[in-house]
Amino acid sequence: MRPSWLPSIAFALLLARAAAGPSEDYVDAQLRVVKGLEEQVPSLARIADEAARKLIAGGKPYLAGEYGMVMELHVRAGGLCATRLYHWPKTQLSANDIVLVSDYGARTHPGLVRAAELGLWNELDKSGALFLVFTSEETPSLEQLPATGRAILLKLPADSRVIRAPSGELLLKAASPAIAIAQWAFVAELIGACRRQGKQLAVYLSIHLDEGRKRFERTKGLVFEPDLKPEPARAGQFAKEFLGHVRTALEAVRKDEAANKLGARTIFLTSLGPGAEQARDPLHLYVNPHWPLSDGCLDLPGYEVKACPLSGIMGITVYHAICAEAVAGK
Repeated sequence: MRPSWLPSIAFALLLARAAAGPSEDYVDAQLRVVKGLEEQVPSLARIADEAARKLIAGGKPYLAGEYGMVMELHVRAGGLCATRLYHWPKTQLSANDIVLVSDYGARTHPGLVRAAELGLWNELDKSGALFLVFTSEETPSLEQLPATGRAILLKLPADSRVIRAPSGELLLKAASPAIAIAQWAFVAELIGACRRQGKQLAVYLSIHLDEGRKRFERTKGLVFEPDLKPEPARAGQFAKEFLGHVRTALEAVRKDEAANKLGARTIFLTSLGPGAEQARDPLHLYVNPHWPLSDGCLDLPGYEVKACPLSGIMGITVYHAICAEAVAGK
């Protein structure tokens, strides 16, 4: 289990001094995704209630689709302890299982499933399991979604490219942080839905905050906390709170504009402040991606661990925003 994308990421990028522009465009694309998901919160709550009933009846949460997004939900601090990898067609599902499927809406890494093209959706439909597809609202294969599937739609182009190079070519996909936002918003609401039915889903604590990994060993693979009767959450409450945290972090990064103002050779992206040597060197730039040290940002009353991390979302967004300035020739 890793508590964040990395404790510190150093990007060796040579950026020209320039006015702001493409980086804000990339962040704005993610803010539009947040707005679209906020409009879908009632639907998220209904699907989460349906999924919670299945888990309480003995089901397990599985992850499928894009490898990066699978790992985002599977190993992150603030995530669910019980997630499992779905290996199609080897994994045998029950009707009470749920499967979260990330779909970039375009060609994927070799060896990974393309939902409609390889028949994954039909296989999931036969199992009776509830499965959720996180993808662009323009994905053509949505027309093939079976009755047991639910779609969480993102306000993105089908190929998710949002930055235009001087040549006119569209570059830099926005799908990775967008899908991560949507998946974690659903996880937040799923936690709330289980609480409405008297159950607390077990949540990972950062190993950096878990001395001796005692809690990790206790909760590894655990679906629900056995002895906790949690305070119920209102329908839509946790999804709204999580999306609010994402919006706040994105808007804070957008206002910083630090990467656009300095000709830095090395950019340190970390939630911790820069070291003394980094701070002294004018060629090193520290960018605060505004995720908390614990990574999880969602308070769960009566539970000692915060859920739903921001590091993956913000790390990828800031990295691509910096790249946007470079590829746009700024």
